[in-house]
Amino acid sequence: MFQSTLITLNLEVNSISSEGIGCLSEGLKVNTILRTLKLGRNKLGVEGAKHLALCLGENSTLTMLSLGANNIRAEGACALAQGLQTNKGIVELRLGGNDIQDQGAQAFTKMLQFNQKLEILHLYGNNISQGGVKAVGDFVMNTPSTLRVKVLNLGGNDCDSAAWVHVGCLVRLHLTPEFKHRIMMMALLLRTLPPVSYTHLRAHETPEHLVCRLLLEKKKNNHHIHF
Repeated sequence: MFQSTLITLNLEVNSISSEGIGCLSEGLKVNTILRTLKLGRNKLGVEGAKHLALCLGENSTLTMLSLGANNIRAEGACALAQGLQTNKGIVELRLGGNDIQDQGAQAFTKMLQFNQKLEILHLYGNNISQGGVKAVGDFVMNTPSTLRVKVLNLGGNDCDSAAWVHVGCLVRLHLTPEFKHRIMMMALLLRTLPPVSYTHLRAHETPEHLVCRLLLEKKKNNHHIHF
């Protein structure tokens, strides 16, 4: 189905439906070349997500999958999470803007207990509640099987700054040498702090330390924020 040299396929903004994704998924089951697949802003819906979930259990060469803004919702997210439990290839998954809500977020936290490859997970703009954000942060920071996770993007969800500070402090608590490559909360600054740049870094301070220091400084200046 794919040319033998094709390693990246960008099909974003093509009005691809669940039927089209069904055909593509069948090809992915036997493909051993493609590494990056971008399907953002199509019309996959729940059924399209289910088609992809079935092929993820069989395909082990795809390393990056982008599915942003496809109306996958919680049901589709649960199916994808199930398919990813045994997947041995995907390192980065982009799932922003799919309205997966708390149920979908919980499915992905469960998936991380079994999946051994995923390192970068984007769940921004998914109507995940304050409690859902805290639950995901608690789980990822305190579960040994998720040590490989380097990036968790939870920006643009339905929670106040208290949830962001909670997650940010979890990151700080685990910034020991053992955890130095842990999670970068990519959207924390956007939700709780004014714009900053790397010029704010102090001597020997990593970007991860910068995020946590600024979060804690903001917490001290906002006494109404509680954990």
